[in-house]
Amino acid sequence: MKVGFYLESKKLKKFNWEDIANDTVALSGTTGQAFRLIYNLEKKTNWEINLIDSAPIPDFGKIRTFVAEDFSTGVDQAIENCCDVLVFTLSPIYREEDLEVMKKANAANLKLIVWSKNQIHVPYLKLFHELDSVMRIAGPSAVMMNWYRHKKAFKKMTYMHNALYFNYQDVESIPVRNKQFVYIGALTEDKGFHRLAKVWPSIVAKVPEASLIVIGSSKLYDANDEMGPLGITSKRFEEKFIIPYLGETKSEISQKNVTFLGLQSSNQLAKHIATSVAGIVNPNWDISPETFCVSAIEIQSMAKPIIGGKVGGLVEVSQNGKTSRLVDSHAQLEKAILHFLHNPEVVARMGVAAKKYVLNKFDKSKITDEWIELIANIDDSKIKKVPITMNDSFVKTAVKEVIRNFNDVLG
Repeated sequence: MKVGFYLESKKLKKFNWEDIANDTVALSGTTGQAFRLIYNLEKKTNWEINLIDSAPIPDFGKIRTFVAEDFSTGVDQAIENCCDVLVFTLSPIYREEDLEVMKKANAANLKLIVWSKNQIHVPYLKLFHELDSVMRIAGPSAVMMNWYRHKKAFKKMTYMHNALYFNYQDVESIPVRNKQFVYIGALTEDKGFHRLAKVWPSIVAKVPEASLIVIGSSKLYDANDEMGPLGITSKRFEEKFIIPYLGETKSEISQKNVTFLGLQSSNQLAKHIATSVAGIVNPNWDISPETFCVSAIEIQSMAKPIIGGKVGGLVEVSQNGKTSRLVDSHAQLEKAILHFLHNPEVVARMGVAAKKYVLNKFDKSKITDEWIELIANIDDSKIKKVPITMNDSFVKTAVKEVIRNFNDVLG
């Protein structure tokens, strides 16, 4: 079987497969998951894998790589290579020209698996329903896919969890700093750091020993982003959120016990998680919900509970009240952090539950096997159904189910 993957990794400065094997590269969730999945498929199958990317990626084993300027030339390459199926990551930004590219793939009878890690724009959904070549639409969580339960394209939808590709075993003996938290994520409004920055001065005022290490930057998603005067993240984000809440200089920020570390490799990340009492990931509750959140499962894999927004994929990748505290206001965010600071025995108990939960649910071998089954049986009418019970609003999800069924009756 010849399986194609189309990625857009042109922002990568450099890449080699050894870094993937050794977890020594800092990659964003979507890009990191894609490369690691491809690497594991090469190890577990006899498929010829064609990796078509906007960045120059070296060949590896049974992986043949091709450079494509854009999605259109990528589909042309897959057609020319006679791929049996093309898995492509859907652009998070709506691009009207992509509609024509997918129609071209349909005309060539190129079977497509849409791998969407972000919210899906309505014109895409309409076309996915209409095109016979779109065989499956896979999202990283059932919660995300339930957002589209009322759409006709929902019948093609399934969910493929992101896997835990993380070295969590070698650093368990590192001493924990009982008042330290670690935030992991891009320093953008989409990832909610401004929520944390706003409440942190109040937390330090109440618990002076509390400290925060921050791993991430706007460069996590755009390596060419213009840095601000502090040299931490983008100029706009620094001026709007970091300077007003945390201080105008690095010295002032340090006085609030906050340390910005920028991007880190997986091995470095593991050490910082190991020394922290808990992790904080996307505490947004009203905008940009996570469709999954890889950082959340990485943190929990090291027996650390998380704090995050009570919406989207975080509802699925953690168990609120058992492995996490999910919040929907600044007051709740501050309360959750203070609760962890004052109750170390609760944190320890939640950490044990967190590790057990993610090691079972997001095992990389199990999820690689699920991908093998999905791709190998692409012509099969059976599909792993999206459970209606996994949602961030049961009422909204139930209403969407009624709407879809009603539309089916009407034809």
